[in-house]
Amino acid sequence: MTRMDSNAARRRVVALAWGVATHGAFVLGVAAMAWSLHAGLHPWGGGLGEAGGPVAWLVDLALLAQFPLLHSWLLSKDARPAWLVRAFLGVKGGVLGTSRFVIVSALQLLLAFTLWQPLSTMAWRPTGALLVAHEAAFALAWILLVVAMREAGLSVQTGSLGWTSLWKGAAPRFPAFRPIGLHALVRHPIYVAFTLVLWTAPTWTLDRFVLGGVWTVYCVLGARRKEARLLERHGAVWEEHAARTPFFVPGLRPRPVPARSLESAVAPRMLSAPAPTSGDRGACASSS
Repeated sequence: MTRMDSNAARRRVVALAWGVATHGAFVLGVAAMAWSLHAGLHPWGGGLGEAGGPVAWLVDLALLAQFPLLHSWLLSKDARPAWLVRAFLGVKGGVLGTSRFVIVSALQLLLAFTLWQPLSTMAWRPTGALLVAHEAAFALAWILLVVAMREAGLSVQTGSLGWTSLWKGAAPRFPAFRPIGLHALVRHPIYVAFTLVLWTAPTWTLDRFVLGGVWTVYCVLGARRKEARLLERHGAVWEEHAARTPFFVPGLRPRPVPARSLESAVAPRMLSAPAPTSGDRGACASSS
């Protein structure tokens, strides 16, 4: 075996290890979220002390905050500190940027849903046909989330783009924006489907209302912040799509696109900074 063959084999072993870590974390995070939401965020029993005590509220508020804050920091070029990028995504995102991002996001979900402390012991669960309707709605919300992720580029959303690029020894190739399917109905179907997942599970508790309310606000604000990134990345294609597509609710007439205000936000960056490399884009490529 030549030295080149040896390096390629070593690179592929590393890539495979990243693949196992990426998809293992993804499955664990999603499974914890689905199971916990289905149980009204009460799958683990009593938690720390009395339900709804000050410790439980402090822990849960911290868990609620850590996901949107770190998620937004990693996605926002202007706000994220350089040390944060290096710590979680590697140098400038690198080839493995999408894989690292998915691992971090999955571990955040795992933390939120496994460490959650019950805020109240009261719960309501429907029966009969109403329970069947709730279960069907919950399953449909997950299906919509998968479809939206697939349309946005499943390799980016699941992190496989990073480790498969390392396996091939090539720079990541990000999918082009295609306003098809759910993306033709609303501009941010992943955020919409995620919101539906939060609110359609069959067990209703105070915990569900608290988490669902806070993270729904994040989904709306996160989608708003994402608009400038999408305009910078896709230009006129995104501008035309936004002009004819509702923001969050299908069927609503879209507001006039603030193209000039968005351009004023991103144009100075585009003019003063060199064009991003494929490695730089990896840290901001996720649509979640």
